[in-house]
Amino acid sequence: MLFTGTLRVRVLEARGLRPTEWSRRFSQNETVTAFRCGLEAALDAYVNVDWDEYHVGKTQVRPKTNEPRWNEEFSANDVHSGRAIGFTVFHNCVMPPDDFVANTRITFDDLKIGSTNDIWVSHRVFTYNLLSNAPC
Repeated sequence: MLFTGTLRVRVLEARGLRPTEWSRRFSQNETVTAFRCGLEAALDAYVNVDWDEYHVGKTQVRPKTNEPRWNEEFSANDVHSGRAIGFTVFHNCVMPPDDFVANTRITFDDLKIGSTNDIWVSHRVFTYNLLSNAPC
C-alpha cells in the first residue's frame, strides 16, 4: 500500500542497545574491573527517522545509556506514495561519522492508517517502542 498524507511519529525508547566498537574504545567502563563486574560501555544514542529515505527528523542524543528514552514526536506533511518508515539508531561520535547501531523499516501496510499504532520493534541488537499516527 502506498501512503499519501501527513505522517506523525513518536519515538519513545530503546532497550538493550549494545555498545559499538567505537563506544567501547574510549569508555571508562572498559577497564579490567568493569569487565569482571559485567559492565558494558554505554552509548550516546539518537534515532534518525525517515520515510522512503526522505528525512523526517532526528531525536536528541541521550548520553551514556543503553536504555535511552526520547519521547519525541516528528511529522511530515508532504508524504506522497510512501512505502515505509525508517528508524536508524546511531552512537554520537566525537569525530564523524557517527557509529551505526541498528535500523529497521515499518511498511505502511503494517500500520492501521488513521489511528494510533503502538509498535515494539524487536531486533537482535535492541528493542524499541515507536508510536505513530498516520494520517492526522
